[in-house]
Amino acid sequence: MPHDDSNADFLKRADAAFPMPQRELDRLAQRRWILRYARNGSVGAEIGVFEGQPSGK
Repeated sequence: MPHDDSNADFLKRADAAFPMPQRELDRLAQRRWILRYARNGSVGAEIGVFEGQPSGK
């Protein structure tokens, strides 16, 4: 997606309407160390696990 003022404005409005919880911002900062191992221009993959709650409770 090319960067222009309309994209930046949309992101600013979305962040104001749906701010990230502080605990998530803290977690992002704690995991930033892994980026030291990524080279500029390289390709990476992300593997994640979602902690879901059983609906039968």
